[in-house]
Amino acid sequence: MELEAALELEPLLEQARHERLALEKENHQLLAAAMNAPSEAQSEVRRLRSIMVEAQRERAAAELREAELKRTLNEIGGDGVEDYKSTRSERDRLRVDISRMEVELEAAHDKIKVFMEMGGASRKEGKGSKGGGKALIVHQDDDMDEGTLRAELRGLRETYADQVEELKKVQKLLKLEEHQCTDLRAALVEEKTRADKINEDLYRKVQAHENELDRRQKKIQKLEAQLRRLLSGGSIEHIDEGPKTVRSSVSGSTQLASKAEESDMADLGAGENIFELRLLGVEIDRAVIGEPNPATFMTVDFFEHETQATAVVTGTEVEIEQTLQYIVKVDDFFLEYLDTKRLPVELNKSLGLDFATIGVAHVQLAKVLDDMQLGHTAKDPSVHFCDVIGRNGDIIARLRYSAFLHKSVMPQLRAYKAKPGAVGARARLPPGTDPNDPLASAYASAYEAAASANFVSTAIKVNISCCRDLVPRVGEPSDMVPYCSYQFPGLPSHDTTYGRGPNPDFEDSHDMPLERTKEVEARLENASMEIVAFDDADTDLEGAGVIGIARIDLEPLSKGLPVQGAFPLFSQSREKKGTVYVSLSWKEVLQDPSRSVKSAALPTASDAARVSAPPPRAPRRSAGIEDDNLSKALPTSPMSTALTKQGGGGPVTEAAMISAAAADKVTVSIGQLELGNTLYHDHKIRQMFMLFEFMSRFHRDDDQQTMRVKKQSSLVDFGYTRAFPVKEYGLRKAIAVALRGGNSEEAIIPFCLVSDDNGIDFDDIGFFELKLSDIYEKGDIMDRRVQVLDKNDNVIGHVRVSIQAQSALRSIMADP
Repeated sequence: MELEAALELEPLLEQARHERLALEKENHQLLAAAMNAPSEAQSEVRRLRSIMVEAQRERAAAELREAELKRTLNEIGGDGVEDYKSTRSERDRLRVDISRMEVELEAAHDKIKVFMEMGGASRKEGKGSKGGGKALIVHQDDDMDEGTLRAELRGLRETYADQVEELKKVQKLLKLEEHQCTDLRAALVEEKTRADKINEDLYRKVQAHENELDRRQKKIQKLEAQLRRLLSGGSIEHIDEGPKTVRSSVSGSTQLASKAEESDMADLGAGENIFELRLLGVEIDRAVIGEPNPATFMTVDFFEHETQATAVVTGTEVEIEQTLQYIVKVDDFFLEYLDTKRLPVELNKSLGLDFATIGVAHVQLAKVLDDMQLGHTAKDPSVHFCDVIGRNGDIIARLRYSAFLHKSVMPQLRAYKAKPGAVGARARLPPGTDPNDPLASAYASAYEAAASANFVSTAIKVNISCCRDLVPRVGEPSDMVPYCSYQFPGLPSHDTTYGRGPNPDFEDSHDMPLERTKEVEARLENASMEIVAFDDADTDLEGAGVIGIARIDLEPLSKGLPVQGAFPLFSQSREKKGTVYVSLSWKEVLQDPSRSVKSAALPTASDAARVSAPPPRAPRRSAGIEDDNLSKALPTSPMSTALTKQGGGGPVTEAAMISAAAADKVTVSIGQLELGNTLYHDHKIRQMFMLFEFMSRFHRDDDQQTMRVKKQSSLVDFGYTRAFPVKEYGLRKAIAVALRGGNSEEAIIPFCLVSDDNGIDFDDIGFFELKLSDIYEKGDIMDRRVQVLDKNDNVIGHVRVSIQAQSALRSIMADP
């Protein structure tokens, strides 16, 4: 029985033995996997450490070369100084000898003169009467005849000439030694500068490698900890880390690879984002700094992160192209920081291994949130400018930068501003603005709508392209530093960038959120905007450096039409001081389908309401205006989709609204000009503009001319569109008289093509006319191709012209 029991236990023992072997094998495999897991990371660490060691070797070699070069220069420089000192002492000695010989030569001349005058009698008298030392002297001279004296004199003169020649040679040698010393000093300074630059570059590279090594070491430690927890039967837990900073540069000095950036984006935790600050360039005032090519760099202290610095650059107008990235946790505290604080960006002057802060720029972080609400993203960031203020309170430089967040934070921003007492919950209106003003209310409404929704309905786009023919109060026009400042009624003010000279190009475009309502349109009918041109180089405190003021009528905006053209700048004494080129238009930032649905369901109006309907044809784009200025300059008002006629009639159609809006205005559009061969090949014509006269007694001349356009091809696009209101009684009466034949000159609209040679020489080169009677009888002129004739009635080109005036003319002729 025991044998049978043993036989029964034998299979069980065999099975247990196999299970034990399998468990031991699995245990060995797990141990091998645990030991080999960090091998790849360790190899990467060894590679990076080898790179760091190689960089340190290069740095040591550079320092060794620098020391050897300094020793060589010191040896060369020491010999040169010693030779210079000895040569100088030799020169002084020779000068003393020459002075002594000149005195002796003069004395010899005097003795020869006395001897020749006295003659033999004087010599005998001298023997009998004179004694002592004088007698001995005369006795010595008696032994020398005239020939001997002359020979001695010649010898003295030859010796003097030789010594003078030797002195000249010594002076030349001394000048040569001085030039050599100067060259050696310049070479020494250059080598020191190059060595400092090499040291700085090597230090930045080593610092970048060390930071990367630290980051990867922390990542390796994190992975090893997770691996150990996993092998011990635990789970992978998220380890919360402190504030992290990601730094990159366009130059590549601190950016390792794009894959590393993608890895950093993937490592972002919940609620984290990347704040990016791009320092694009800085323009330093050379007169304030006092150096033609200062070596400068900038430092940034952002939020809770360490100080970051840019590379050292030289010059007054430099492109920094430095990008700084910070990993931040987006919460109410951070949003309040962006909404209320300013970021100090210090401008430092490099002094070898030391530096000195010469100015600071306070960057408004609230613009980051404003740009996000206006639709700007990380792929299309907005560029801003900021003044750098020196220690004395003067503006010493102008910083160009861009700041944005990589991921949208609109939900967090809406939640932050929805809280009671939030700092940025309301729009920041300019001081002294009436909160009951429709424009201020519409701006505040649009600002709050941007914070509470994913879109901004409409905005006002203001574009200031340039100024021409500016006249300074004092000084030369070339020394001017002009800029423009304006404030749209009820909205915050805005300043353009700085320009140079009397013809600056600003290309400044600014969007301001503004809800387009009936109240706003009514307010814009009688509103105007002033653009003030300043000269920053003018130190006049009483006049505040004002060049001139241009006044722009905003009445076309109430009808949805753009305002664009050249506006004169007048001084306080009504003298013309230049011209500013401006374009204003409505802009639809983003569309929301829910708004169109809601607007279609609006209740019918109890009486007739005026709406801003766009004209049937959109104006042509100009090469000097951005595409979205005109293509989106005429948005349809939300109130214009479901309006009814007075008295509860049927809905107003789009054609009826256009007819009603066109009955009180005359719209003139000038499009492309096709140049003929003669006009195209005329090298004297560089840029052109076109002007016309439509009831010039009632309209300004600047309103009836296009912008200057350069001749770059055979097609010149003026892109001009302007609506002239005909509501005034005197204007309507004058048009009626002209149509009835009482004034034949005003019944014709003459057009003139003018050549403008940079505002210096003007020449009328083309003409054509259009009659109001033809428009009244035959209909509007829509995109007609009209011949342009010269003074001899020869065709020099064709231009596209549109005049929409038939409805207005019929309304005028129907007046009692």
